[in-house]
Amino acid sequence: MIETYGELILPKGFILYHTSDELFEMKPKESHPILFCVFHPSEWELNYVTKIILKKDISLFFAIDFNPNPFCIMKKITKTDFFIKNVKSAKNYLLLLSSKLNENNFDGWIGLQKINNIEVGLINDNYDFKTEPLKKDWKREGMNYNKTIVIQKNWGLNYPLLFNNTNLKINERYKDMIELYIENENKYKFNKCLQVLLRDTIIDYHEGIINDINWNNMKCKISIIDRYMFK
Repeated sequence: MIETYGELILPKGFILYHTSDELFEMKPKESHPILFCVFHPSEWELNYVTKIILKKDISLFFAIDFNPNPFCIMKKITKTDFFIKNVKSAKNYLLLLSSKLNENNFDGWIGLQKINNIEVGLINDNYDFKTEPLKKDWKREGMNYNKTIVIQKNWGLNYPLLFNNTNLKINERYKDMIELYIENENKYKFNKCLQVLLRDTIIDYHEGIINDINWNNMKCKISIIDRYMFK
C-alpha cells in the first residue's frame, strides 16, 4: 500500500482534535474501532473540542488522490461481493478496515470528508488526550456585502497548524498532480487543512509498482464510512 500510494507520518506529541456535540468519552475498541479526528476544529465544527496528543510517531495511509482536484481513493468496497458478504454494518466495516490497516503497519488513515475537508481515522488504541471547551477564534472564508471581494479564512491562534515536522512519503506518480493542485490553490491562501499540509510537510517521492489494494481477494479501492456515524 505504501509503495503504490503513500503514508503520512505524524511525530510523537503531534496534536489532533476530535469534535463532538457532547463531552468526549473514550469508547472501547470493540464498539468504536476508529477515533475520528481533524487537524483543525473548523473542518468538523461541533460544540466540544478534544485534544488528542499522540504518544508515539504514527503512520497513516494517505488515502487522497489528485486529478488535479483532490478525491478520496477509497470508493468501491461497498459495491463488491466481498463487502456485501462480510460487512453487515458500519461498525463491522470499521473493524475490518482497522484490522487490515494494522496488518499493513498503519495506525490509521488520512482521507477526505465532504467539501474536501480532511480527517484522520485513528485505530482506537488508548491515545493520550484531554478535553477542553471550545475556544473558537477562527473565521470561515466568505464574501463582502456586495459579493465582490473574497474574505480569506482566519485560522485563529488557539489551534495552530504545525506540519513542519510531518513527512509525506508518496508514489512519484503524484508529484505533478500535487504541484498543480498547490499552484491552483495558492489564490485561496490556504482555506483548507490539505492546502497547508501540502505546503508545509516534507514530501518524499518514491518509485513503486502501482497495484490495487487486494485484501482476501477483494481487489478494489476502499471507501470511508461518514464519520458522523461514530462521533
